[in-house]
Amino acid sequence: MGSNTLGKGKNGKALFENMGNDIIYMPFYCTSEGIRPMSYLFLLDSKGKVHILKADTLSTRTICLNRKYPMMERILFGAERMLGGKIQVANYEDFRDSLSIYQISDLCSSGEFTNIPNSAWRYWRYVSPENSYGNISELTFFKKDSVKQTKGRIIGTGGSFDNDPYKRKEVVFDGDPLTSLDTPVRDAAWVGMDFGEKLTF
Repeated sequence: MGSNTLGKGKNGKALFENMGNDIIYMPFYCTSEGIRPMSYLFLLDSKGKVHILKADTLSTRTICLNRKYPMMERILFGAERMLGGKIQVANYEDFRDSLSIYQISDLCSSGEFTNIPNSAWRYWRYVSPENSYGNISELTFFKKDSVKQTKGRIIGTGGSFDNDPYKRKEVVFDGDPLTSLDTPVRDAAWVGMDFGEKLTF
């Protein structure tokens, strides 16, 4: 949620290079009297677009910040292991009729929307790419126009790396983003749900 970077000023402008994405920045300059803000806060999103964040001082509210999350190296490592992962659906338990409806192609930590086929399927799963040991933290399903999660029977690759009970497939649906699946299988591990009937999400 924060980062430091230095830029050089010239003719009333400043150039900042090699800035991280999905980070909120506060531009400021230094004077003999201390640090002074240069402009409003801005968000540099995952696509490199700048969004100015101007505070609404007339409409305020109280919020509770539970935790902050810098993009630490271990988190980035886990995210990179999901590149190439797929969301698949099927109506047979062995997924012989599987259809890949989405594939992760970039590290978009702020979220992304995509259209999926408007058809019903009983089995839904995440299939990890090679050399990833099934790494994924959370997978949730919502019916259209609903904020309530739809749950079924958890299915997927059994066991965990080093037999750690906190890294089994069940943690993918525990609502805790700090736990994650780590299977004993390096390639094509998967986790998902059997909803017992065909559903559309």
